[in-house]
Amino acid sequence: MIAKAVCWLCLGFMPQFSLPPRQAAAPPRTRIVGPEPFRNLGFPGVVVAALVSTFFAAQIVCTLTVLILYGRHAFFVQGLRVANWKHAILSNGVRLPWWGNLMIGPPIVPVSVLLIFGAEFTAGRVRAFLERKPPWTTAFARLVGGAALLGFSFWLYSPRQGAPFLHPIPLSAFIGGTVLLWKVAASVFRKPS
Repeated sequence: MIAKAVCWLCLGFMPQFSLPPRQAAAPPRTRIVGPEPFRNLGFPGVVVAALVSTFFAAQIVCTLTVLILYGRHAFFVQGLRVANWKHAILSNGVRLPWWGNLMIGPPIVPVSVLLIFGAEFTAGRVRAFLERKPPWTTAFARLVGGAALLGFSFWLYSPRQGAPFLHPIPLSAFIGGTVLLWKVAASVFRKPS
């Protein structure tokens, strides 16, 4: 009341403020969502699978390139390998021809996609198999998977491999292995329901 009087005396009029009418909250929109394409791995698992599978895809494609271009004898007996796939350099110091470089680069993407879908398929089969087993088998499978991912990460970080600290492949394998081992520890200390 005093504020109205002060406002009236100072300004000579009373301003009229009108607030918009209160609106009801809109109903939540329903989305039609199909089945998730990676429901067994989940988003973090797909990220780890994508990063780790690129390493194996590059190894597979480089091996196939040497076998196709130089034959079995060069690969198995002479030990010819692709030493640097980004620069197309072989283990004997010779550069691959330009068509050999094309045999490495573009096929890595479809091979890594096949490996990701293979990981999803395998995770689905393992999950279906472990659902019928006692809970300790799931914990053991996570322990083996986590140890394998950590071992792969430590192998890439070893001085012989020389991966940089923040390289996404060993870092994602390390994080994925740590998460799996954490899930094992959490399931061991969880109270039975």
